[in-house]
Amino acid sequence: MKRIITALLLAIMTLYIAACDRTLNESGKSSSESASSETQTSKEIPDFKHKKFYVIIGTMGDNNEYARLRYFDGDDVDMVVWKHSPTEYKYGDVFIPGENVIPENVVVNETDPAYPRSWYELKGDAELKLIGNCKDLFKSKKLKVTRNDYDGMRHFSICLTDDKGSEYKYGFFDLGPFGVEISSAQIGDVYDCAVKDGKIIIPLEGPLK
Repeated sequence: MKRIITALLLAIMTLYIAACDRTLNESGKSSSESASSETQTSKEIPDFKHKKFYVIIGTMGDNNEYARLRYFDGDDVDMVVWKHSPTEYKYGDVFIPGENVIPENVVVNETDPAYPRSWYELKGDAELKLIGNCKDLFKSKKLKVTRNDYDGMRHFSICLTDDKGSEYKYGFFDLGPFGVEISSAQIGDVYDCAVKDGKIIIPLEGPLK
């Protein structure tokens, strides 16, 4: 009888220890998965610290043979024509300039008041380092168009707001095909936009239905 009781006690203890080990393993796995998930989330939107960078927004040239960039330099934003083939890049690709890369202001028009008098250009061999795409490097927000103003000289100023009423402005020259067309935006249209420090980098998608 004692042997039977002893055997039963040993069996119960074995089952108890196995259950405890399984619980600890599952707990450890859960914690690991949670940490992995948190790490993945933090990697989705990295801390973008560059003050000077370029974003490809479309093309330029008689045959769309050049890349058209949006150039960010602190609080200043300019259009830059990069005399480099755009075919190897995607809309929204982000570039960091080399140490001595400075866009040159070039006079392109002396007489036509409906056309920009000058813009910035980079030579085709300018040292630009591709670091990723806006979809991966910046937060995105759905913004609603509240105004679409034509300023003359093919320049548009679009005003948009988020769901909290904060206003964002997006200004650009309509001088060639865009990756995402926004010059014909209507009041009430919603665009998904890459944003940083309260500023629109580019519209990513839209108008959304």
